[in-house]
Amino acid sequence: MTANETQFSQMMEKGHNAVWDQEWEQAEDFFRRAVAENPQDFQALTSLGFALFKLEKLDESRTFYLKSAKLSPNEPLPIEKLAQIYEKQEKLDQAAELFLHSAFLYLKEVEVEKAIQIWQYVTSIYPEHMKAHSRIAYVAEKINWKSLAIYENIFMGALLQEIGKVNEAFEKVKKAVSIDPQNEIAI
Repeated sequence: MTANETQFSQMMEKGHNAVWDQEWEQAEDFFRRAVAENPQDFQALTSLGFALFKLEKLDESRTFYLKSAKLSPNEPLPIEKLAQIYEKQEKLDQAAELFLHSAFLYLKEVEVEKAIQIWQYVTSIYPEHMKAHSRIAYVAEKINWKSLAIYENIFMGALLQEIGKVNEAFEKVKKAVSIDPQNEIAI
């Protein structure tokens, strides 16, 4: 291990210790030094982004999460963190889209429950977000979480009915019943 690699490892370890102790200013300092040593290290960039997020330095945090997302475009964590930043900045449309993208990336990594949790979170921000409800329903049915799939289809049916799309609403309810004709929710 070279001297630079040793110094980088020490800065990362000290930064993680500071995070453990919730000493966010110290964590920021150690992670900044680690990024200075190795500006293309994914872990250093996301760690610095996290420390800055905890310090409410949201614009700067976003910068480091964007860099880490460019380095590893298939990694869901920086996208999820970017969504959280936009949410804190009350840019809910952008947050929702980034949450959806991160859920897709988690799904690609076969982290199905995490993807569903994120889609459910999107529906808590936007209860009428059809895309999120639709994805929950589809994936829940595929993994045999029948009650959730039924609930989401019925909920989408209600949303569609509210906006006057009666035929589409009826199709969602039919879909719910087809998942499990004996389920109390579906009947």
